[in-house]
Amino acid sequence: MENSMRSSLLLVLMVVFAAGPLSPRNQALAGSALFDRDYLRGYLALRYGAAAMDDRVASDVELDPRTTELVAGSLGVTLSKYISLELAADYWESDLIISGKNVGEYAILTILPQIRICYPLWKERLVPYLVGGGGWGFTEFNDPSDLEGLVVEGSESTDARTIYALGGGLEYFVRQNLALGVEIKYVHHSAPIEVNGSDVDLDLDAVLVSGGFRLFFPETPGPSAFADVSWPDRRKLYLALRVGIASFLDSDFTSGFEISDTERQQVISGGLGYNFDEHWATELVFNYHETEIAFQNRKVGELSVWTLFPQVRFGYPLLDNKFVPYLVGGIGVGFTEFNDRTPFGRSADIPRIGSRHWSLAAEAGVGAEYFVAGNVALGLEVDYNYHRSKAEVDGRDKDVNVDTVLIAAGIRAFF
Repeated sequence: MENSMRSSLLLVLMVVFAAGPLSPRNQALAGSALFDRDYLRGYLALRYGAAAMDDRVASDVELDPRTTELVAGSLGVTLSKYISLELAADYWESDLIISGKNVGEYAILTILPQIRICYPLWKERLVPYLVGGGGWGFTEFNDPSDLEGLVVEGSESTDARTIYALGGGLEYFVRQNLALGVEIKYVHHSAPIEVNGSDVDLDLDAVLVSGGFRLFFPETPGPSAFADVSWPDRRKLYLALRVGIASFLDSDFTSGFEISDTERQQVISGGLGYNFDEHWATELVFNYHETEIAFQNRKVGELSVWTLFPQVRFGYPLLDNKFVPYLVGGIGVGFTEFNDRTPFGRSADIPRIGSRHWSLAAEAGVGAEYFVAGNVALGLEVDYNYHRSKAEVDGRDKDVNVDTVLIAAGIRAFF
């Protein structure tokens, strides 16, 4: 009953917010509030943040609040200065704890058709907005780690539920096609899980807090949009985001332990940089990826690898500065951490392994990008990551080789 009332309240609020700009009290917004050709543009939004949830989602079932990293994005279209429609996706996961045991990971994905109600301020560069919608939530229990005495069903399947969301945000246009912003959104969501033959309904309501950017296309809107704003022409400060794969060059980890899957590990990469001229730039770049560690062909846990590099970038623009091949390289730091230990990894019959170590690292690579707008380039980059770390085996430090080749594609936005 309580969940039904909350769902109804969310729907009522969304209708009220959507109708607000069109009401007779807001005659200044009438006519152009729903559709204005000068503002008709598509957009892509990417955000990163965290999901805040109740620790206890059911009787004797908890989600670890320290492990709720959020990745979000949306594709949409602006119909006018005030109204946008979008399809949004939010993904986060957390460690699932049952009867005090960390039994694995619980992943949550929401797919939401949404409406955005905007009210531009300060020459339309500052845009507070409300957002809401209804859609589908998908959940999956995976990577079981400590199921002794427990039977958790659904580890190889997903469950979908109807969900609702309502929130708001604030964005600032740094260029006419690029806005940086923050967003807070409440998601009403529940899902079942079966523990020892009994169905348990999990309360997965969450507050999603994220920051990111919204990229609009085509680059230039109609003449009435940003009519009083003068934009810079030069490409100077930039933000780069990439995703791809990481391949480890050596499967032999240490002391009988192996990297069980050396290829096709997902990598997330990003950087903030500054162009000095058309050839030279400097940037601060991070990379993150992880892999499974095995002993006698059985998984004992996972290894997370982070690197952070101050880099120098040399580009050579071609085709009227639209196509830019480049070289990149730098020296920085790397960090490795062993986590998500499995029951076999806790066994007294095998050596005890761990890793939590900082070390020097270096990176060199090549790439190429093509400018699809005056300040937006899409590209591909291949890097060799030199990274030697340490692992602890039965209390003794061992040298380990975590060198990788990273192949990633992404976007570079200048502002």
